Amino acid sequence: MVPPLDSSQSGCPTDHGAGSMRARALQPGPGDALVVVDVQNDFLPGGALAVPAGDAVVPVLNRYIGEFERRRLPVFATRDWHPPRHCSFREQGGPWPPHCIAGTRGAEFARDLALPASARLVSKAARAEADAYSGFEGTDLASQMRQLQCTRVFIGGLATDYCVRASALDARAEGFEVVVLEDAIRAVDVHPGDGQRALQDLAMRGARTGARGAPWHWRRCSKPAPTRIAYRPCGSIAVILQVRRAACVRRWTLMAAATFGSC
Repeated sequence: MVPPLDSSQSGCPTDHGAGSMRARALQPGPGDALVVVDVQNDFLPGGALAVPAGDAVVPVLNRYIGEFERRRLPVFATRDWHPPRHCSFREQGGPWPPHCIAGTRGAEFARDLALPASARLVSKAARAEADAYSGFEGTDLASQMRQLQCTRVFIGGLATDYCVRASALDARAEGFEVVVLEDAIRAVDVHPGDGQRALQDLAMRGARTGARGAPWHWRRCSKPAPTRIAYRPCGSIAVILQVRRAACVRRWTLMAAATFGSC
């Protein structure tokens, strides 16, 4: 059972080491697996249960998928695969509108999600009487990973405060190391700040968070632009971000190679 998210939780985890990591630790290698969580049409803008900016995770996840493929490392993709009268639907007394009904367009993966043919699909909450936020709950995901001798799990997808959080917590409970890919997740934020609290909760429970920063900017700007440094203290850790205003596109873009941590 995944513990509920405490909406009163705030601040930074006590064990900063568990909540942050060095850039080199993000390099996937033998024993690693990527889990893409529930990137389905009904969770994207215009879907029945849309996550705000949920489609923004797709190109980021595609880069991670490509890297795992190049290294011949396993890629898993979880999906809600509900029957029409699933217990999570409001008509059945649940909290959500009907979504991700098996065999419908809403349950399909995002069109632009570049899952390889070798990706292993994991369907969850496929029985009318049982719900599951975690990709490990009621599935053989953990046993598949053990068969492949996986010891560490990289997790991205939708949504941070529900299925990503639950999957990460269950992965930890199964004994896997966990890296939550902060640039490849988005939150529902039913209560403002739920997504950030979920990351803090994960850090305190032993999961790590991180993001690969490249490529952060998609075009070069020929005009000179000012640079500013943003200093963000968090307990004994100071996070320094270098941000540049690209004059040609009139917006701030993150220029740091990578940022890590859950503060």
